[in-house]
Amino acid sequence: MALITCPECGKEISDKATTCPNCGAPVNTTNTPDPVPQPNTNYSEKYRSPQNDKSGKNSKLGITALVLSIIGCTFIFGIICAIIDLTKKDGRKKTCSIIALCVGAFWLIMVIVANLSNKSTSQVTVSESIVEESVPAQTLIAETDSEIESQVTSEVETEIETETESETVSTTPTESKDEFIASCQQIPYKDLLRNPDDYIGQRIVITAKVQQVVQGAWLDNNEYYRVQTDNDGYDWYMDDEYFMYDYRVDDNTKILQDDILKIYAEFSGVETITRALTGTKDEVPSIKAYYIDLIGE
Repeated sequence: MALITCPECGKEISDKATTCPNCGAPVNTTNTPDPVPQPNTNYSEKYRSPQNDKSGKNSKLGITALVLSIIGCTFIFGIICAIIDLTKKDGRKKTCSIIALCVGAFWLIMVIVANLSNKSTSQVTVSESIVEESVPAQTLIAETDSEIESQVTSEVETEIETETESETVSTTPTESKDEFIASCQQIPYKDLLRNPDDYIGQRIVITAKVQQVVQGAWLDNNEYYRVQTDNDGYDWYMDDEYFMYDYRVDDNTKILQDDILKIYAEFSGVETITRALTGTKDEVPSIKAYYIDLIGE
């Protein structure tokens, strides 16, 4: 028990007394010391600084993903970076990663659409010589017949017409089917490419598979064919490649892709084709098919 001084009489009294026992004056007992403030133990709030608070910023990985996606050719890497950033729980914003994912998805859809359109269009672009060869076989026959009639009626022009006749005979065979087939031969593929002028007009026989049916250009209702042979006998038909014109007259059998054909034709030179997927150009032998036997589908 402590002693305090009475504010009225000045005598010492107990600090527990409410009134002074000497003078009866009331004693103020509310003068207690102020509580000692407790230290702040919330260290997460105490030591947090603006530099450490990154919850409102996008991560560097998300920004990188956005840049890669916008470039276009690297959108795949942008999608991968965006997915990695979205799976990380670092408290940062994911806005850039979400945008990068959307942009990458857009580029992916564009690539798929472009590939589908390439498949639906012709994979082979025929050079300008195809226009000259696009005249239907029936028209060529009619023109040939008219030249022969004029040749018979004009003996004066016989010598001049001789060269024309030799050219038109190669366009429309006048002999029977058996005679034409008998005159066909196998010519080495490399010889046709190396010295095409030496073999133009010669008759050739090949067994090949139709790899592609090419539709004619505008105002051209004809169909052209890209065929390949099987030199190894494994039925793969991925060896020698030819570009074939259809010059059949009495045969209306429709030729479809993947048909395996025995082709009796005439070599007409080389054709320049452009690959749709790679854009590269290649020269392949071109042939005019007059007789075709369907031996497999």
